[in-house]
Amino acid sequence: MIHKIWSNDKRFKRVEFSVGLNVILAERTLESGQKDTRNGAGKTTLLNVMHFCLGADLHRLSLPKNELEDWVFYISLDLCGETFTAKRSISNAKIIEIMGDVSKLALPPEVDSKGTTFYKNDDWKNLLGKCLFKIRGESSTKYVPSFRSLVSYFTRKGADAYTDPFKHFRNQKTYDLQIHNAYLLGLNWVLASEAQEIRDKESAIK
Repeated sequence: MIHKIWSNDKRFKRVEFSVGLNVILAERTLESGQKDTRNGAGKTTLLNVMHFCLGADLHRLSLPKNELEDWVFYISLDLCGETFTAKRSISNAKIIEIMGDVSKLALPPEVDSKGTTFYKNDDWKNLLGKCLFKIRGESSTKYVPSFRSLVSYFTRKGADAYTDPFKHFRNQKTYDLQIHNAYLLGLNWVLASEAQEIRDKESAIK
């Protein structure tokens, strides 16, 4: 579970989540005028920040990187039965610092000369996949479920993410949606991976 998200800049309002369904909306009141719309209230920005904290590549997010150069974002979440705080900065997005008892984590972090405990972003995504989706990473197949694709079904952003329940972006490959939906439903996703490998060989033969 994600408990809260905040920043070192006070202009970003701390967002705290409760157990169960959380709804984020921009309210209109009787005093709201025609220009007081629900647009521009920060809902999409919050989703982008959430993705950023969960290992998304910065260049794939619609965040004003130049304006946020000095910003640092924090996320409090449960991993492997413990609550941790992770810290990721815009200026050094390749590194995610983590605070908490890391001894029980499925993947040990690195420690720098200052004693800071951290993960490189690829390792961070690997850890999140193990803790949140129980991805083992032991399959010998070419195409495997990834944390970033799995979590994108739960933190959908952009209009295209809502046009099809089985896709989280418009041009998602058929094999990709088959593998990830099968994994989420507890079905044999390896069959979908092997089928794509057969299609790859057919294409190579042609």
